[in-house]
Amino acid sequence: MPEYVGYATSVKASDDALLRKARQQLDAAREFRRKDRERFWKQSEKQYLGRHWTDEALSDPAADLIVVNVSFSTVNTILPFVTGEEPRFLVEPYSTDAKVSNARLQQAWLNRHWRSAESGAGAALETATADSLVYGDGYLKSTYRFVDKQTGPDSSVEIVKVFIDRVSPWDVWIDPNATSLDDARFVIHRVFYTRDEMEACLLY
Repeated sequence: MPEYVGYATSVKASDDALLRKARQQLDAAREFRRKDRERFWKQSEKQYLGRHWTDEALSDPAADLIVVNVSFSTVNTILPFVTGEEPRFLVEPYSTDAKVSNARLQQAWLNRHWRSAESGAGAALETATADSLVYGDGYLKSTYRFVDKQTGPDSSVEIVKVFIDRVSPWDVWIDPNATSLDDARFVIHRVFYTRDEMEACLLY
């Protein structure tokens, strides 16, 4: 795995150069979203919350305002149809040394893990789908961590636990030249850490 994701292993960029590159990418993505997306996001959010009328319109007693919140009812009607059934994962071996049996085991594990409360996948999918219906963009992020699992009175093994989290669209910036996540050169996800957590990450 490269030392810096997105850079060839033969390139040894300095910390300053990497910081400048990351800053340029963030600025370009923020400017693109501010110009092309955020106004529509805010408009859609206000319509969903029933707050799309201006203060002037609300204060005008003669204004003929439609009070039925069509956006809210439409989104909440569609949402259960999209998230009501569990997704079905299909895993196929692609590399020459991959085995069909291993693919089937991974497929069974994914389908079972998705349904578990521990993964958080069901709740995250519902919230991300609501984001997609309101804003047009919904994101899920898969993360993992290593934990010790007791296998006997005096023995344990290290296993990986996988979690599925919803990511707010307001915390994501995408390569402005991308047509989808598949061809994006970078995706920026804003996360919040305490000072102690940040120092622990740097030490790791």
